[in-house]
Amino acid sequence: MKAACFDGDADRLIYYKNAGTKPVVIDGDKQFTLLMLYVTNSLRQLELLDTVSHCLVNTAYANSQALKYIEDKGIFSVMVPTGVKNAHPVVQKYVIGANDEPNGHGTICVKWDQLDAALTGKEDKIEAKKLRAFLKMTNVYVGDAIANLLMIEAVLRDQDWSIDMFSEMY
Repeated sequence: MKAACFDGDADRLIYYKNAGTKPVVIDGDKQFTLLMLYVTNSLRQLELLDTVSHCLVNTAYANSQALKYIEDKGIFSVMVPTGVKNAHPVVQKYVIGANDEPNGHGTICVKWDQLDAALTGKEDKIEAKKLRAFLKMTNVYVGDAIANLLMIEAVLRDQDWSIDMFSEMY
């Protein structure tokens, strides 16, 4: 069984799964690693990996396992001091930029004009349609846990991943 919870103003999301008698927490680092793995793989399939700038911005509190997985999977990332005030300006430098914190706070920002220009001629490809639909769910305001939940569920469904596969990705 899986579950998700939001904090009081729904700007943080934490996933859980049952593992016998105790829950297993799926933190914000793992959530955004999944989301940016999806973005990176989509750009690779569309042969736009080197054309569309993209980045996952991590803070000093990032999980070391997440950082190793990100590096191993070729997800471009940048480390900044802790806090949205440090992360969000870096996110905005990329066509697709994401930032997260282990506490479940994070967002993805998209420069639609630049992404649409890069997708010119590829609009009818299923990968382009999926990428656009996925990114349309994001909320550029930092920390929309409901949007992040919908994006994660969309990726899990599209990739046919169970909650166990998600929690054990690294």
